[in-house]
This record gives sequence, structure tokens and C-alpha cells, in this order.
Amino acid sequence: MAAIAPTPRWDARKVVDATLAAAGVAACFLFVYRFRLVFLGAFVGIVLASAMRPIMAALARRGLRRDLGALFAFTLISALALGVIVLALPLLFDQVGALVARIPRYYVDIRAWLSDSPSRLLRHTAARLPAHLDLARSIAPLTPDQIVGHVQHFLGAAMLAVAVVLFAFYWTIEGDLGAQVLARLAPIDRRDAARAFIAEAEARLGAYIRAQVFTCLAVGCMALTAYLVIGVPNALVFALFVSTMELIPVLGPTLGNAPAVLVMLAIHPASALWVLAAAVTIQIIEAYVLFPRFMGKEAGVHPLVCLLALVAFGSLLGVIGCFLAIPIAVVLQLIFERLVVSHEAVTMPPGRERADVLHYDARTLVVDAHRLGETPAVAGDPELHELTEEVEAIANELDRLIPAQLPEGAGAGAAEAA
Repeated sequence: MAAIAPTPRWDARKVVDATLAAAGVAACFLFVYRFRLVFLGAFVGIVLASAMRPIMAALARRGLRRDLGALFAFTLISALALGVIVLALPLLFDQVGALVARIPRYYVDIRAWLSDSPSRLLRHTAARLPAHLDLARSIAPLTPDQIVGHVQHFLGAAMLAVAVVLFAFYWTIEGDLGAQVLARLAPIDRRDAARAFIAEAEARLGAYIRAQVFTCLAVGCMALTAYLVIGVPNALVFALFVSTMELIPVLGPTLGNAPAVLVMLAIHPASALWVLAAAVTIQIIEAYVLFPRFMGKEAGVHPLVCLLALVAFGSLLGVIGCFLAIPIAVVLQLIFERLVVSHEAVTMPPGRERADVLHYDARTLVVDAHRLGETPAVAGDPELHELTEEVEAIANELDRLIPAQLPEGAGAGAAEAA
């Protein structure tokens, strides 16, 4: 009969240490949640600064100092954004006003279409809906306290946006120093790994944001073109909504196209099918052409991780959490890959003979070269990627030749390790 292992005994000190550790973890989570806007603002600033890295590198190659390059890049992007807002905002306001004025008529048309439907469920749904939609009565006038509250929320959001942009600007200039400060929080023997983690996280986040921006612009332009061809009213409003909803993973594309489909369903049901077909076509182009072209494999996140991140951070942080779900999931997936997923490991042979040490060093060089080739910075540069492949091939050849070139006795340990 096998002996039963004794149960470890917990003395008073172990109980106190465990209680203090659990209380410390809970206090850290409470602190992060209490000041979540500060941490989210800093995170968004780092993400924006990471997305600016290619622009900063291009300006540095032309001899421009980092601080002047950051000032030029942020000024240029701000001027372009302000120009687009100034040119498009009046037209957008006009179309939003026209759309709001037409909503009651769209509601009546959709209700009539449901009432005439052959489906009993749709007819029953139409019968339970009110006959008319009066937006003037449903929207109550604001009280002075509510107006003050809305103004305070607007000013707070504006100040937070300015703080995020300023943080992104200074992180663009002093990002290396900031990464060193964060790495110093890790133990001494883990600081190199912490620096590598921060660098890879910035590379993945920057790649994701750049790909997302280009994808949103391309999808918005395609949606605007399709809506104008089909004859969707207020096409600019619906196309802008589709482009914005692309930032929300998984459910965003479906929610973005729903308003245009519903409006065309009220105006001309046959045209609603064309809107739906255009939405499906745009999504196919995005999935198989745009996203692989802009993103590649640099910041890929598993679809299940996307869905879990959307549910978790959406319920925890609201609408902001929906937009930040994937950037946060990129970092969490990287942490999971570093801490949980087992990479190829090199075990040191039991002996310390010369052949063992050389064989171990060769195998370590193979693994290091392979891991370096998988990093976004190297994978995105064809020349560096080819160079790492050559180094890995040379290391593999050395690993194969070392046991054969050394004396028979000295290579015994290496042969066992191989």
C-alpha cells in the first residue's frame, strides 16, 4: 500500500504571510480600478506613441532630432485632423439633423413593413409597438443641474484627451527612458527580459493601431462609395458610423452596418439587400486583403481572446473598454506567451566537458536566433529577417559539426545531450 504524503502544516507565520499577500493583491486591484482613468490614459498615450514609431524613424533618418521630429509629427497630424473636422463637420451636422428629422417617418415605414410581413412573429411585434414615434415628447428638457453636469463631463473628457496627447508626445521623446524605469521595477536578473517585453509590446501595439487606422479609413471610404451608389440617404453619417464601429472587435462591423440596413428597409426593402451585400463584400475585403496587408502577423490576437476581451473590458469599463479591448488583449496575450506558453528550451548537459559547453552554446544560439526572427521588429524587416535565418542556419551547422570534430571521449556528453 502506497504511503500517503503528509499534509504540509501551516503555522501562524505562514497564515499571516498568505493573508497579507492576498490583501496586497486585492489592494493593488482596488487601487488600479479606483484610478483606472489615469492608467487607461497612460496606456492610450503609450499606444499612440508606439504607433508613431515609423514616422519618428523616418524623420530620424533625415537627420531630425527626436524632440523636433515629435513636435513636427504631432503638429502635422493635429493639423490634418483639425482640417478634416472643419471641412466635414458642417456637412455632418446637416446630415445628422436631417436624419433625426426623418426618424419618425422611418419608424412608421418599418412598423408598416412588419405589419404586412407574412411572419406571425413580426406582425405580433408590430402590433405591440406604438403607432407613432414622437421624439419631441420623449426627449425631456434639461434642467440647469443636468446642463452643468454635462458641461463638467465634457470638460473632464477634453482635459483627459489633452493629457493623453501630451503623455504620448513626451513618451515619444523619452520612451526609452520610461522603458528603463519600468524595467527597474523587475528583479535584476529579469530586467533584460522586462526590457524585451516592453519593446515587443510597443511593437505589437503600434502595428495594431496603424493597421486599425488604415483599415477604418479604407472601410469607411468603401462604405461611403457603396452607400452613394445604392442611394442611401445621409451616406456620410452612416459611413462614418461604420468606420468608427470598426474599432470594436467581433461585433463592431455588424453593429456598424445595421442602421443603414434598417433605414433602407423602411425606404426601399429591395435596396436593403444591396446594402447588406455591400457590407458582406466589404467585410470579406477587410478580412482577406486589408487586415493581412496592414497587420500581417505582428499583433495578431486569437478570435476567442478578442471576444473574451470585449465582454470583460466592455462590462468593466463601458464603451471605452470596448474600444480598448484589443490593445489590452495584445498585452495580456504577450504576457501569456512569455509566462505560460512553453517555448523551446535548451537543457544544460550534466557534464562540464568542452564538448558539452560548446554544444550547449550552439543550441542556445539556435534558439536565440529563432526567437529573434519572430519578434515584430525583425519580422517586419526583410533584410534583418534574412540575416537571422542565416545566423540560425550557421548555428545549426555548428551544432551538427561540434560532436564530430572533438575527440571521442570529450564528445560523449554532447552525444548524450543531442
